[in-house]
Amino acid sequence: MVHRLRILSLLVASLLAGCGNASGASVSSPHPSRPSVTSESLLSFTARGSDLGAGWTETPTPNGASLAIDNGSHPCKKPYPSDSQRLARNGVTILNSSGDPSQVASEVAFYKDGGGDAALTDIRAVLDSCSSYTQVNTEGATIAIEIHKLPSGSITVGDDRIIFDRRATLGGRSIYSVVFVLRVREYVATIFTVSGDPAKAGKLAGIAAGASADRLESAPAS
Repeated sequence: MVHRLRILSLLVASLLAGCGNASGASVSSPHPSRPSVTSESLLSFTARGSDLGAGWTETPTPNGASLAIDNGSHPCKKPYPSDSQRLARNGVTILNSSGDPSQVASEVAFYKDGGGDAALTDIRAVLDSCSSYTQVNTEGATIAIEIHKLPSGSITVGDDRIIFDRRATLGGRSIYSVVFVLRVREYVATIFTVSGDPAKAGKLAGIAAGASADRLESAPAS
């Protein structure tokens, strides 16, 4: 049991690496024409522990406000050129204190004019060219990762959206994540869940994405 939990913890750490945790100092990034949008203000629009129910609590993600470009969490580690158009960014990590080992990361980024649409275009292009890859974790173990783009045509949250899942396998054990990216004007919210149960990963992603999208509807106009 201890061995299994260790494997799962290594998978979780590797899958969440780079998701709201890029290297570099945390920064507050106001834009001259949009003084109300800062990295701190973006925390008002992320998902929260209370959205997921009892036992879930959010904390700011370390270095979540950094605008340093990090491709490590992207499918096949491919770049998103639109990352350079981000003006502010921040996020939280949501954990459960009641024994559920699943994890949720919720991030919101604010882009230059047209950057939000470009961000989703970049993600779609990467998903069209990446279905599997490997990643080496901090302990030197190789993780096999499979990517599947999921249908989102019937989902109406945000102005545009992309959903994909990832299955990571290490030492014969698999763990699942669902990534839900949605755009509201020039804001892009990313929800990243990790769970041993694929259905649970999808459910958490849907709840968190809906909550973040609702909050973004009241965000300052871009």
